[in-house]
Amino acid sequence: MQLSPENLEVKANNVLLQQVLVNIINNAIQAMETSASKEISITARLDEQIVVIAVRDSGSGIPEEHIPHIFEPFYTSKKSGQGLGLGLAISDRILLDMNGRVSACNTERGACFEIILEKA
Repeated sequence: MQLSPENLEVKANNVLLQQVLVNIINNAIQAMETSASKEISITARLDEQIVVIAVRDSGSGIPEEHIPHIFEPFYTSKKSGQGLGLGLAISDRILLDMNGRVSACNTERGACFEIILEKA
């Protein structure tokens, strides 16, 4: 985990932001189940008046055809019984209510979710 600067603060509801982060980290853990290397990195950086929080995993990434839909309610690529497809939709809604947003992309080693929030 890396924060730059270390005293970053965002305009957010702490409990709801924690729920979003737990959901994204749990998804990352599930995405790495079959990976030989299991690593999650969390970084936060200040970019003028916004804070960018990035959660990266070393899983297999997100199939490109799924990326446009992963924040839609009930959309899931998980096996039956592993999820309802609501976690990312709820996380997206929570962040929108806090004037933030979330996005996802693939990296060379897995997936990356970026959370954008206003600096406090």
